[in-house]
Amino acid sequence: MKKKITKSLLNTFSSESEVDIYDTDLPGFILRFRPNGRHSYRAQYARGRAITIGSSAHLTPAQAREEATRILSEAALGKDPRSKKLRSDVMTFGHFIRETYGPWLVARNRTGQATVKRLSSVFGTLWDRQLSSISIHDIEKIREQRLREGKKASTINRELNDLKAALRRAEEWQYLEHYPIPTLKALRTDNNREPRYLGEAEEKRLRLALEERDELARRKRSSMNLWRRERRKPEKTEISPNRPPDHLTPLVLLALNTGLRRGELLQLRWNNVDLDRNILTVDGANAKSAMTRHVPLNAEASRVFSSWAGRGKPSPYVFPGSDGQPMKDLKSSWKRLKNRAGLPDIRFHDLRHTFASKLVMHAVDLNTVRELLGHSDIKQTLRYAHLAPKQKAAAVQLLDTA
Repeated sequence: MKKKITKSLLNTFSSESEVDIYDTDLPGFILRFRPNGRHSYRAQYARGRAITIGSSAHLTPAQAREEATRILSEAALGKDPRSKKLRSDVMTFGHFIRETYGPWLVARNRTGQATVKRLSSVFGTLWDRQLSSISIHDIEKIREQRLREGKKASTINRELNDLKAALRRAEEWQYLEHYPIPTLKALRTDNNREPRYLGEAEEKRLRLALEERDELARRKRSSMNLWRRERRKPEKTEISPNRPPDHLTPLVLLALNTGLRRGELLQLRWNNVDLDRNILTVDGANAKSAMTRHVPLNAEASRVFSSWAGRGKPSPYVFPGSDGQPMKDLKSSWKRLKNRAGLPDIRFHDLRHTFASKLVMHAVDLNTVRELLGHSDIKQTLRYAHLAPKQKAAAVQLLDTA
């Protein structure tokens, strides 16, 4: 698609899929438009060779155009634009993350900002080090320190994967001659460890705590309206017994019945919920696997959506914040709820584990569970395999008949 890349275009252009917009005034200047708003600028100086200039969140079209002009001019003179980049013998790790890798990652990945923050926090001692001087020994020292701090091996491995991805990209972009930690292996972890999920009694306690919380909100609203009525003040709408007073009950019940991740629920739009066919769609842009998936709705999930529809200010999002954009988090309300239920150790993500575990215990095959959860690899789903002992027993009993 060809259009002049301007601030006005950024504000008005719309597309449901990723689109490369080629500037009509400067050939080779490209805006990579993404539906999630994380757009980026690129300069294509030869066929199949392009440089990512930066994110639209950090650069105006005019600034990106100026940098694209410089890159394309060097290419026209027969020079390799990449050779003008800061090389690993002068570029620090911090500069690379802050100025190059970070903007690129934020533009492409919905969790990019959190990854950049984690790199800065965990590997801060490398921030002022030259890229070319980073060694396996440096990383081992940081890893040993994280272990002494009591961090889990799985957490440390995830942090290491963030670092590896950054250094791989530095090599690909020619900031590094060689990837510096090729032989560094992940810490061993127990991948067969049973995921935390709610037992039947625990789930009942959580649901009861939700009911008590909602009923308390209704009583408070009625009491407040009585006080306002006596003083001839405008009353607020009473909270119907059939409608939740706020976001928490719908979020918890939907997590238990759909297995969606917290971020997927918070980013969910009403146009992704089809109550006529009882199915919801998780957009690939908001999924951890980046793959769109469709999740059927059971009766309780459908009732939750129906009772929640129309609540709050008009917004395309199912769970909007006060500004109409997706809610950012629910730490405070979730913490109070699990304490009320006497379940202080559970995480919101354990509701997803509960969804999967219940399916496996009801003899649903693992591949179906994988598809519902949106796992890209069956290995992730195998954590729940031990919850189907009857299936394993039936399998070995086949030998008796043979």
